[in-house]
Formats: sequence, structure tokens, C-alpha cells
Amino acid sequence: MAALSFDHNIFIEGPSFHVDLAPLDGRHLEHYSCRLLIFRCTDSAQRDAQLAAFKVGLQALVSQCPILGGKVVPLPPDQASHGKEDWRTIVPDKGIELLVRDLRGKIRSFEELEAGNFSTLHLPEELLMPIPQSPESPSAACKAQYTAIEGGTIISFTISHHLADGSGTDELMRILSEETRLAPNSNTTNQPRGQRKLGLDRSLLRDTTSYKPFNIEEHPAFRIESSTPATTETEVDRATRSFEASSPETPIILRIPPAGLALLKADATRPEAPPISTHDALSALIWRTVMLIRSRRSARDTPLSTASKIFMPSDCRRHLNLPTSYIGNAVYQLTADLDLEKLLSPSGLQYAASSLRRAITAVNPEIVASYMTKLKETWIGWGFMVGTSTIAVAMGTDWTSSSLYSDDWGEAFGKVVRFRYPGTIGEAFNCVYPKLPDGSAEVMVGVMPEEVDALKGPEGFGKYLEAR
Repeated sequence: MAALSFDHNIFIEGPSFHVDLAPLDGRHLEHYSCRLLIFRCTDSAQRDAQLAAFKVGLQALVSQCPILGGKVVPLPPDQASHGKEDWRTIVPDKGIELLVRDLRGKIRSFEELEAGNFSTLHLPEELLMPIPQSPESPSAACKAQYTAIEGGTIISFTISHHLADGSGTDELMRILSEETRLAPNSNTTNQPRGQRKLGLDRSLLRDTTSYKPFNIEEHPAFRIESSTPATTETEVDRATRSFEASSPETPIILRIPPAGLALLKADATRPEAPPISTHDALSALIWRTVMLIRSRRSARDTPLSTASKIFMPSDCRRHLNLPTSYIGNAVYQLTADLDLEKLLSPSGLQYAASSLRRAITAVNPEIVASYMTKLKETWIGWGFMVGTSTIAVAMGTDWTSSSLYSDDWGEAFGKVVRFRYPGTIGEAFNCVYPKLPDGSAEVMVGVMPEEVDALKGPEGFGKYLEAR
């Protein structure tokens, strides 16, 4: 076998296709999600085997999901009518571009990354994200990168949000791992296993209708431009500006062991309230801790009656009778709110978890269908993107993506050691990572460097980080 050749790009071509995107796909804001899958790799022979298998896996994937090899473009003029002027679509292109990079000496070794719990700060976006967040249009629907580091390999999978949401990307990752595992037994790199064409039929969501008139008041995590008229700045607006970070926030990753999760869930449960989930408790702890830290950034008082919000996405496939393997966007945004007096009180964790549980159970098929139907007429904005309010906490979640750790990528790769997002200093965000194989949780929280001790302290995550 020839030695692995680094620092080159190849296009892995898929079949031609046509796709009619659903409103949430076509109207989605331009955004790329980049997943980093980190594996061990001990020598050059293993690298050769990994890259060979990965190429076969990508070929099989794009053969089954051709839109991965396309490009995102504005809807053609003859179709951009009836409120669709801001839509995007995906058209055939050269295929999935695979970048092969040797970053040994430029990125920390696997051993060093592992010692630092694979900190996002040590996984630079500019080196590991093949498509920038704001590319020039048109742009690739998907790119992949195989990166060598000392003692390991990093697979980058960057995908346009017009193509799929997190759950849809989970399904693509599952197929890619399966096809990569089967690669050594494959007779060809050009033929798909089976004749399925994934991601092309969006009719179930595109044809969704609702007999329930859309009322923005029933969708608290969203806004329509005219539904929130401009107002003069209030004292609350001026006071909460003091919650803003005075220096770039840093993404801090915390690992909570199973015993800590059990204790957290117990602490977050109100005996008289409906049961909560572990994810409710984790999200509540992020919300309360972030707001507690922000509230101490200035001596200026903010009225305790001020409402704080948390925003997070939810998978609404079950509300729309979509299969769990549906590849596309089927996300409904959630929000919960509490006044600062309750949120920051000794019982704030319980209040926050209960508030989140109510927000989740308030969603039903009629509510979701009315939202998806309204999207055919106009874009409905996300509340967390309005202004720069520091009184709200926005977070993402991959808690249910734990299958990423159980998928077998074959003899050359094994299983994923860690899943991460690439990092950029000053662009920290909050999220819950997939549950780890040992039952632990990982969360990422953005705070200023001088606030890390408070984040890990007894009023934050400290009690749960040390539980045994």
C-alpha cells in the first residue's frame, strides 16, 4: 500500500438529483454545523487504512444521499415568488470535497488533547472547519476533512443547515460509520449498498397543513418583525447591559459523572411538580449558573422582577409523524422564563427545571403544524437572535446523540473517542454534549476567564463535578 499523501483535496462524486426543500429548510438562516470526531491512530499503516476506508464510506454516503455533493444557491428567479424570495435550494455540484491534512505540530497531540478533556480551545476552527460560517454564495452543501495529529485522527464533517438539522446529521453519521466499517469488504467504491435516496423527499414536511390559525403568542420562542414594535430603552435595558462580558468569553467544558447527574436531578426535582428529566436538570443548571455569574459583573442593581429566558431547540419529528431517520430540518424552538428573584433564589434550580418541563410539554402537533404552515408565507424569527440581551441564555443540545459513541467505524478507526465542535476564542456558546458511554454528561458554558472558578464553584457546577 502506498504511503498516505497529505495536503490534497479530492471530490467524491454522487448521482445527479433534484430536491424541493421544505419551508424550514429553504428559509433557514445561512449556517454551517461542523462536527469533530476524534479517534486514536498509532502509526502510518493505520492512517493508510483509515483514509482508504473513509473514502469508501463517503462514496457510499453520497451515493445514497446525493444532496451532500451539491451546493447551496438562491432559489431560481422563476421559482422565487409567493413569498419565497429569501429561500435557498440545493443543486448538483462536484460532489463531497474531502480535504486531507497533516496538522501534526500545529494541533496538540491526542495525548495532550485527552489530558485537557479535548478542550474546544485546542481545536481551532480555522484549521478544522472546511467551510467558513459565512461563505460566499453559492457554497458547498457539505465538506469533510481527514486530519492527522500525533497519536490520533480528527474527522471533520461540515454540513449546511439547509440540508439537515442535528437529528438528520446523526442519521448521516450513523450511515457513514456503517459504510466505513464495511469498506474493507466492499468490491467497489462507486456503487451504493441498496438503492435508497436519502434527504430528497421532503414532501411530508413541505405539505404540512394546519387547521389552527397561527398566533405568535402561542409560540413564545419566536417573533415576527411587526409583532414586537420598537420601544424606548427602559431602565431594565440599561441595567442588564451591565451583564455583558467585559472581555472575550471562553468555552469551558465540564464533565459530570453519573453520581453527579443523579444528585443534580434529585436537587432539581420539586416534590409537588411533574417529574423532570436529567436533561431538564442539566439545562436548568446552565441557565441558573450563567445568570448568577452575569448578575455579578457589575455593582449596578437590576430589578429582581426582571424576566430571564432560556432558549433551546427541540426535535419535533414525533409531532409531525416524521420518521426518526428523516433527513432535513424538523426543529421547533423552545423557551422558558423566570424572574431573577426566583431563578437566583436557593430554590432556583427547581424552579428552572420545572419551567423547562412545562415549556416542553406545552408543545403539541397542532402548535408545530401551525408554525410549519406559516413558514410557507414568511420567515418567523428566533427570539434568541433578537438584539444582544444578556438577560437570556441560548443553548444547543446533542444529549440524545449518544449513538455517536456506540457506532463502530471498523477496524481501522474503532469507536469515536470524543465528539467536539471546533473552537474560536471569543465565540463561546452553551451546549449539552452527547451522553458519554460511561453515563457521564458533558456541557460547554461560555464565561470570562476570571469567572471559571465561580462556574466550577459550590454555587455553580462544583457539587456535581465531585460527586462519587
